[in-house]
Amino acid sequence: MKKALILCIACLVSQTLFAQQSLKLSVKYLPMQNYATSYKTDLDMTMNFTDEATAQALKAAGQPSSMLMKMNMAMLMDLSTKAANAKKEVPFTVTYNDFALSGTMNGQALPIPQTMLKGFGFLGHYSDDTKKISVDGINGDTVNAGAKATAEAQLKQVFNQFTFPDATLKIGDSFVQDVPMSIPTAAGNADVTTKVTYTLKEIKANEAVFDLNQAVDMTIDLPQTGGNMVMKGTGTGSMIYDIAAKFPKNSNIKMDFSFKMNVNGAPISGSMKGTSITDVKVTKK
Repeated sequence: MKKALILCIACLVSQTLFAQQSLKLSVKYLPMQNYATSYKTDLDMTMNFTDEATAQALKAAGQPSSMLMKMNMAMLMDLSTKAANAKKEVPFTVTYNDFALSGTMNGQALPIPQTMLKGFGFLGHYSDDTKKISVDGINGDTVNAGAKATAEAQLKQVFNQFTFPDATLKIGDSFVQDVPMSIPTAAGNADVTTKVTYTLKEIKANEAVFDLNQAVDMTIDLPQTGGNMVMKGTGTGSMIYDIAAKFPKNSNIKMDFSFKMNVNGAPISGSMKGTSITDVKVTKK
């Protein structure tokens, strides 16, 4: 009897240790859940005109040869899922509780068009096959294609960053994900693809903690100016994955990039530093 008890305890301890050392990773939107999401990005970009003639011309015009651009975006939204349909898709509704986008150039406010997403409600669905979300329309409005496209772009930027592989990971295991970013520049926005490496650091209670390492080393064509932009840099951060909800509850990363570009024949060099933080609170209906 005593030996049986000791054996039983040993088995339980072994199972517990194993559970703490491995994780079956699967990120998906579950039916009948609420996902309250906060997304915030702050970017500081320094741009220096390195061509002496351009710098002198700017100085003569009373303009600085160096520019500091600050961009800030904050978004609060609720995504509420319904029961899965016959196609095994999970329909959802999204309500934007707040959306703010602002920026300055050398301390002066930039005239940034507002998307007017605050207060809007959207309809969409999530496919477990593709692990993607799609926007199907706007509550009470099936005609506003521009608002629908804006909403889909915003939702993809926030939610599709968590398109992870279904895999069993041990402590120390890693996987790599391509993450698209839109970078503001003096020639307009540039689309950048960065690589983020997720490494499983620890498992505790109902959470798995990942270290994040970001890298970018690429050349981007700028059709607006007939030139290009060379960007290099790194980023570090962390992610907390909610095991029961099958969803990341927090993701944050600090970025530090340098770049060289050409705008209308004028060479520009600079750097970009920023932070991006996503918080998601998942609750059952």
